[in-house]
Amino acid sequence: MKSFAAVACSAFLALVILVASIISLAGPWWFLHFHQDTVSDILTADSYNEYSLSNVHSVTTKGNANSVRDYSWAQYGSPQTADLFKMTKTMMVIGLILSILFVIVSLLRAVAPKMPHDQRHLFTSKLVNGYLIIHTILMVIFFAIAAYHFSSALPHKWQADAQASNDSGYCSNGQNDCGSFSGSNTVSMTFLNIVFSNAQLTWGSMRGWIWAEVAMTGSILAVVANIIAYVFAGQTDYSSLY
Repeated sequence: MKSFAAVACSAFLALVILVASIISLAGPWWFLHFHQDTVSDILTADSYNEYSLSNVHSVTTKGNANSVRDYSWAQYGSPQTADLFKMTKTMMVIGLILSILFVIVSLLRAVAPKMPHDQRHLFTSKLVNGYLIIHTILMVIFFAIAAYHFSSALPHKWQADAQASNDSGYCSNGQNDCGSFSGSNTVSMTFLNIVFSNAQLTWGSMRGWIWAEVAMTGSILAVVANIIAYVFAGQTDYSSLY
C-alpha cells in the first residue's frame, strides 16, 4: 500500500510540476512601478514594467500621454539583467523538458499493474524507481537555480545596468546594491530623461517566479515520494487495487 500511495502521489506531483513550469515560463517574473504625482508642477509621471523571461511589457505615462510597448531583451538595453533572464529561461526550459519526461515515466509506472507481468516488472522495479529519484533531484536543482539564483542576483544586475546608463535605479542614497528582490522606496533619480525627486517606487515578484517556486517545491516532494516508492518497490502487489 505504501508503494502504491507513493507512486500515485508521484504521478500527481508530475502533473502539478509540468503545469507550474508551463505557467512560469509564460508569465511575468518581476515588476517595477515608478510614480511621481508632479514633475516641475505640471505633469504626472508613471511607469509600470512587467518582466517576463522573454520580453518586457511597459506602460508609461508622461502628463496626458500614454505609451504601451513590448520589448525583447535584446532591445531593452540592460545587458546584465537580460543575461540573467536568459539564463533563468534556459534553466526553466530544461526543467520543463525534465517535467515532461517525469510525467511520462510516472504515468507508465502508475498504470503498470494493468500491464503484462514482464512489462509491469520493468516499470515497478527498483531500477526505475532509483532513476526517478535522480531525475527529480535534477528537477529540484534546475528549478532552484531558476527561482533562487534569479531572486538573489536580480537586484545586483539591475543596479549595475542602471548605473551604466547613468540612472540611479531603485536604490537611494547612492547605494551600489539594493539587495532587495521586492520592496518599495522613495528616491531621487533620473528616469525618462528627467530628474525626479521623492519618486515612489515599488518592485517585486510576479506569478512566473511564484510558479517556479511551486515547481521546485513539487519536485522536492516528488523526490520524497520516489524514495518511498524505491524503498517499498517489489514488496507490494498493488495490482489488486485496480
